[in-house]
Amino acid sequence: MQRLDKQGVGHEQIARMWGLTHPDGSGNVFLVQKELEEPGSVINEQYVHPDDAADTRAADEARQRYRALAETAKQKKQADKEEDEAPCPESSRDLWTLKPRMSLQQASKMLKQPVNKIAAEWAKWDAEAGIVDKQPQGDTATTTKSYDDPLDANDIYEAYSQWTDEELKSHAKDLGVEIRGQLKRETLIDRIVAAEQQGANEVPAGQE
Repeated sequence: MQRLDKQGVGHEQIARMWGLTHPDGSGNVFLVQKELEEPGSVINEQYVHPDDAADTRAADEARQRYRALAETAKQKKQADKEEDEAPCPESSRDLWTLKPRMSLQQASKMLKQPVNKIAAEWAKWDAEAGIVDKQPQGDTATTTKSYDDPLDANDIYEAYSQWTDEELKSHAKDLGVEIRGQLKRETLIDRIVAAEQQGANEVPAGQE
């Protein structure tokens, strides 16, 4: 500012150059004269040019908008994940009553329950309702699988093949399966099936 004054630049112009202006935009000559008489009284470490201050405010507002958008996206992603991992609102019996009846594999995926458990429930309700599997008679007869028949490995793996990795990990955790590091999908399913079979073979207390 002192150099501009020595060069003969008018104080009003100097004031506008340094952002020392009145509300109407005209230069504040008083502040220029004060700074020239007492260097550092106006232009010091706390001084910020209005243009720089405006840029800083704009940058801060942009950062705040970005953080808000990022947080909204994060919350939506978490909500979508929880919705995907949550079981459907219908119960196993609700799905059993649907016509035409869905597959056990689809019910397992919707309920987030082991396919063997659902098969046992549906077989029980079929028996109570007097529903039996009807097979064609004669040379063209084919064998159909009843819900009372134990599910083989292919049935179980087909059911779990429709589950996402997150759903499998969550189900494994519920079964008490220990997961360390990055397990292959097939290995994780093996451990889930083993845990379910172990639970099915356990004898309840008092019934030994």
